[in-house]
Amino acid sequence: MRKILDFIYRASGYLAAVFLFLIFAVVIIQVALNVVNSVYTSISGHALGLMLPSYSDFAGYFLGAATFFALAYAMQKNELVRVSIVLNIANPKAQRVMEIICCIVGFALSLLMTYYFSILIMESYLYNDQSYGMVQIPLWIPQLPFVIGSGVLCIALIDNLYNLIVNRKASYNQVQG
Repeated sequence: MRKILDFIYRASGYLAAVFLFLIFAVVIIQVALNVVNSVYTSISGHALGLMLPSYSDFAGYFLGAATFFALAYAMQKNELVRVSIVLNIANPKAQRVMEIICCIVGFALSLLMTYYFSILIMESYLYNDQSYGMVQIPLWIPQLPFVIGSGVLCIALIDNLYNLIVNRKASYNQVQG
């Protein structure tokens, strides 16, 4: 089971990296088109009008996907920003209790987030909501990574809660290099 969960977290992290690369690619392509337009305008006196349609919309969608896909992976690699000031001054038993409470609260909030994102996607699909950019796409498509990413985060939080209760250590504390 551990290998399956680690695979899910790793796959989620890789998807986040793919979407970060897509942001990079979209921005670089648009910058290159702007440079070509500027050079052509300075030479000929009029612009070519080259542009990547809806590039800012796509960059925003990719950013949302990268953010949500990265949540569980970052937590399992112990890379999420944690306010550990209180944890560091507490004794080990109190630390464990606080981490259990945090996992329960985090799971409840991420479950609510997953549930409401699911409702949003269903409504977007049922009402055929479209994006407003030059390239119109069904909104449920860029919203889908929100549900998947927050769902994987729910799994990671339950995984950590189980490990805190049974193994007395969160799975993010057991990560090997």
